[in-house]
Amino acid sequence: MHNNKQFSLFIRVARPILCSCLLLVALARSASAALEVKPTDSVDSLNAKIRSLAEEGGGEVHFPAGIYTMDAPLLLGDNITVRGDGPGAVLIASDRFDEFLVQNKVYGDAPDINLFFSPKSDYVGMLNVRKARGVRVSGITLRGSREKVRALMGVLVHDSEDVSIRDVTIEDCGSSGLVVLRSHDVTLSEIRSRRNHNGIMIAGPAASTHTLSVTNCRVSDNRWSGIYLCGEGSGADKARNGPADVIISNNFIYRHLCDEGIKCFGLSDAIITGNRVDFALEAGVSVDGQDLVVANNICTHVDDGMDNKGNGVAFPYSNRSGDKLNAVIHGNIARNCNSGIWSEDFRRVGDKQLPIGRVAVVGNVSVDNVTAGIGHIMKTDVACVGNVCVDNGHSQPDPSSPAETNMGIMVGGGTHRTTLMGNVISDDRDEAMKRLMYGLVLRGCDDGFAAYNYVSGCKLENVKQQAPGKNYLHEKNGEVGR
Repeated sequence: MHNNKQFSLFIRVARPILCSCLLLVALARSASAALEVKPTDSVDSLNAKIRSLAEEGGGEVHFPAGIYTMDAPLLLGDNITVRGDGPGAVLIASDRFDEFLVQNKVYGDAPDINLFFSPKSDYVGMLNVRKARGVRVSGITLRGSREKVRALMGVLVHDSEDVSIRDVTIEDCGSSGLVVLRSHDVTLSEIRSRRNHNGIMIAGPAASTHTLSVTNCRVSDNRWSGIYLCGEGSGADKARNGPADVIISNNFIYRHLCDEGIKCFGLSDAIITGNRVDFALEAGVSVDGQDLVVANNICTHVDDGMDNKGNGVAFPYSNRSGDKLNAVIHGNIARNCNSGIWSEDFRRVGDKQLPIGRVAVVGNVSVDNVTAGIGHIMKTDVACVGNVCVDNGHSQPDPSSPAETNMGIMVGGGTHRTTLMGNVISDDRDEAMKRLMYGLVLRGCDDGFAAYNYVSGCKLENVKQQAPGKNYLHEKNGEVGR
């Protein structure tokens, strides 16, 4: 009994000492798992230390405020966290980085144009995440040298998972700013990507490229697209089997005057919502694929400056590789673009052109656009309900074919099983400003149902059927005299 009491006393005394020792060991291990970077550190030595951290289970690489010159990529392995002290922590690519790319045969025999449009896994970024998981990057600025280093990306994530990149600035890269290839469970947020090729690019098939989010980013002044998602390969291959389970939300994208704000090929199960796109050439938010929601976005000034003869569309939608869209286009605003919401793609089977469909275009506002407010061609099973199209049709039409493109809402070219209800179409401009314009146009479509729309003020016909099909035009379409 006496011995038991002594043992209990020993345990009571030893327990706090033992716990303190374990805590000290944990703190020591934590301290050893942190790496403080100095501006004088070479990239080779940093990569060796980062590799050791990853082999020990991961750790933090800290960049205090300062300028860090890089002549080769940093290689980030499993469970590595790169943390900078904000805008003052700047990593700059030196001119010697191009020598690294040449020596490692990154360029290969590919023409220069492929370096930008079709990034490959053997290309490199200033930060490289390859076959890794659990990587975190935040609080740094990456500055390329696009005039001297042709194919350099800011960040490359390839064949990886569980990656988060947040509060990072990427600028002046010869290739795209941030590229994700064949990776899943990737979160991109608060990225500032400017003056690169594409701002953010995500490419790969759905099986390996999925569960992705791009949120709260500011993307501007890139040479091609702001945010670009597609399948692998080039040309038509990019429209097949692109990324899946995607959220693109609350991004501000502006001044992409060579291509599109948000460009998506071959997507599936995607939500694109709450984005603002201003000044783009071909499209504001362009979606292609299946099972898509495009909601509550604003697009302005998409190709409105080419003598009112541009081809830019605020919200084009399509499915180039299948027969079903299963899409909702809801609550968007298109203003001062060439066209507002538009689709004219079809699928080809042999010699036949067949429609694609299952689309709801609901509650959108399309105003002050050069040609059409809303239009779809070669579509089936479409509901166009509760949209507002006002003061569209700014172009000066050819007198021989007046206002062929100036329309409030147009349904045509092989479209069938379409409902148009509760839409408002009007031209409220004073008489001197009005253009020759149609209101609601059914052009060569079948099985259309148009009822309870309000159409007024159009200089040409308010409601027009061209090459009439089997359509039902309800007498209560609210026509008001021109």
